[in-house]
Amino acid sequence: MKTRLFDIPFMYQVTHIPPRCRKEQWAKVRDVLTLAIQEVPEDDAPLAMVVTLPGGKKIDYRWHQGRLLSYNENCGVPQDDILEVFARFAEIKDHSLERIAIEAITKQIHSDRQRVVARIISSASDLRVIGGQLWTPATEPVWELRQVPGTQTYSSLIPNVSWCSAEPSLDFESGNMYRADEKEVALALDTASNTVVDGDIEVLLPEAVRHQLDAAFLTYACEQTWTWTSMECFRKGTCEFFAAYAGIRDALLEMYAEGGDARNGFSGYMAPDLIEHAVAYLNEHDRLFSREEFGDRRRIQILRHAVQRYEYVNQPSLNIETSTPRP
Repeated sequence: MKTRLFDIPFMYQVTHIPPRCRKEQWAKVRDVLTLAIQEVPEDDAPLAMVVTLPGGKKIDYRWHQGRLLSYNENCGVPQDDILEVFARFAEIKDHSLERIAIEAITKQIHSDRQRVVARIISSASDLRVIGGQLWTPATEPVWELRQVPGTQTYSSLIPNVSWCSAEPSLDFESGNMYRADEKEVALALDTASNTVVDGDIEVLLPEAVRHQLDAAFLTYACEQTWTWTSMECFRKGTCEFFAAYAGIRDALLEMYAEGGDARNGFSGYMAPDLIEHAVAYLNEHDRLFSREEFGDRRRIQILRHAVQRYEYVNQPSLNIETSTPRP
């Protein structure tokens, strides 16, 4: 395996007893760690996506060993790049600590050098040198559909390269995010009459698109439905309504047992019956309540939009109304 050496300056804290002193003192010490970063041939890390941000800036993404990597073009020099990546280790922002040289320590009591070095090595393990440039791990780009505040008429669709998609716990925000290859899906489900697309995501390697945001958002909406179904629904509910409600519960429990956190739509697993129970719940709810009568319209809007989105992407044959405005 071919590697390239980089020098990484860092600081760590020590407890020591200075000469002619009896009391322990804290101090900070500067050091340099030399690390070997793996070099990868360009053929082994093909270009996976090219994102054009609003304003025209382009970001290239490569695919290597199941991970996306991006290139920081702000520096352009690998040694400068690595200094920027590890800048958080280069300084201890505690001005009360005296900075001393390693040679000046005559009696050391404690040092956190080992802990800091371990963190640097762990962070460096995901870095790669490709084509003479330093590439760093990147989150998967998504399309973000933004509604102009205060209006239902205008919206914008832009690439988002910083959404924290690695978090397993999703929330309502995931309903505004679409996969890198779902630009047309986002436009089809957007209810605004004027949508501006600002930027672009060109997918060159389909297997690099891993998100399952439609399943994640549907799971979130079903969790909210199961948790917050009102007493009014239980008082008016029919056998079919309770069967759909119980079906959502059982499907979520199956997901918890199979894949851990049921809200983690990125795991690739969703109970196969969840969409059918969600559709049955909505259809029965619409028979029980008029939209003017039912007070918890927001939650039902979220569930309806989640079902519509999942249906559009996966199962267009399902029977569910699609005229409800997007929440």
